[in-house]
Amino acid sequence: MWVPVVAAELLEPRQLRAWAALAYAEVRGVPVSEAQLGEVLVHHSGKRAGQAIGAGAASAVVDSLEGLGWLRVHRREGRQGRHVYEVLDRPAHFETVVEPGDDQEPPVEQGSGCSGVGDGSGSRAGDGSLATKEDLQIDGFVDEGGLISSAVGEAELVAREAAVENPQRNDTLASSSGGGLALRADDNSIPAPELVAGQRSAYTGPELTFSPRLAWVMEPVAWLVQRVPAFIQRSFARQLGSQLAEGVEPERLRERLQSRFARTSPADMRSVEGWLLKVAAVRWGCHDPRCEEGVRWHSGEQCGECLAVRLERRAVLDRQRLLEAGVCPDCRCRLHENGRCWTCWPSPVPPPTPADASKVVASRGPDGGSMDGLPCRCPDCGSWTEEGRTVGGRCRRCAAQSAVREAEIAAMDAAGAGLLAGEKLAAAARACADVRRRVAAAREAAITAGLGQRGQDRCVVAAAQEAASCWTATHQLVGVA
Repeated sequence: MWVPVVAAELLEPRQLRAWAALAYAEVRGVPVSEAQLGEVLVHHSGKRAGQAIGAGAASAVVDSLEGLGWLRVHRREGRQGRHVYEVLDRPAHFETVVEPGDDQEPPVEQGSGCSGVGDGSGSRAGDGSLATKEDLQIDGFVDEGGLISSAVGEAELVAREAAVENPQRNDTLASSSGGGLALRADDNSIPAPELVAGQRSAYTGPELTFSPRLAWVMEPVAWLVQRVPAFIQRSFARQLGSQLAEGVEPERLRERLQSRFARTSPADMRSVEGWLLKVAAVRWGCHDPRCEEGVRWHSGEQCGECLAVRLERRAVLDRQRLLEAGVCPDCRCRLHENGRCWTCWPSPVPPPTPADASKVVASRGPDGGSMDGLPCRCPDCGSWTEEGRTVGGRCRRCAAQSAVREAEIAAMDAAGAGLLAGEKLAAAARACADVRRRVAAAREAAITAGLGQRGQDRCVVAAAQEAASCWTATHQLVGVA
């Protein structure tokens, strides 16, 4: 790929690099976005040498190239809404100057401030002397509503040769202009310049002003607000104003803007408009309007709702970390090879086969069918187990817990029999505490003795039933006395 010499002479270094990158992408047929262009262009001096300039600076370079005429931007016409860049070898208004010969008139440069001698049209205001000779052909064009030469604030000059060679194009342009143009200032109004497709007109409305209270709130980010369009300024002010109308204190909004701007480097802002509308003006916190980033703004205390959410997320992460390490998150025991815990989720073990298989009597279900070996689900914990390993339709663990609860109920009923109100509640509480104390002691003794889960459950159930029997016997003795 060749770079024109005129581009190297007229463009700035960063503009030249951007032009070359876009030209290379156009030749290769690679769609380019402003963010990708900002990654290709880097700083060559200063503290940020070697770092990418970013999408914001790349957008400014593209706009400058488009303004100079070295680039045409077809906005949102590419794939996935990208801009399509058309790179030009020379500016659209640039024309090579040719030395006139003996039988050749000097060419007229398009868009220049002064036309050639003998054309009859004057220069722009303050740019020199007027024409030295009247051109009747131009007057004829004015009478016919055709094209005319450029004057102050009027249409650009079009070479006379082009008008002669392509009269149909001139008639079309003349009809579109409406014949309202004039060579000199007169009663006709100057037509407004036509807008390029996809380009917005400049804001011509009244100057945007803020109330003193709103201006005081936006003071920490005032220099950013001044660098965005009026539409973004108005949207930003509306967001802050709506929060003020809801009862948010101005001091709170000002402190929010100041703290968030202090934590953000301007160089890291990919879009100043997006940062103002999506970061600076938004309240971070839970559903409580008093919460400001997890802290109650009025008291400075930590928000309980946000703390609960953080603790819940931390618990989920800790549980996931333990499972990845092969440890049960509930009892901290090592997991089995199949990923299940022996204590919390006991894996089914087939019952031992007797020596004489002919003596095995198959258990019958309600319909008379065999139920041996069929899995069933515990109604309490929902775990699946073999039918032969259930107790009363429950798994062994839930059956033991159910037996302990029944013993507690029997002990509380026996202790509170014959008593009223507060005395009955106190007696029932003492009985329940006694049963639980004996159950805990029995479990510790079973663990010390090295018993398994089934042996521990048996010891616990026996201790609970013994405690309930003691309270029942005590109540009977008191009733006899």
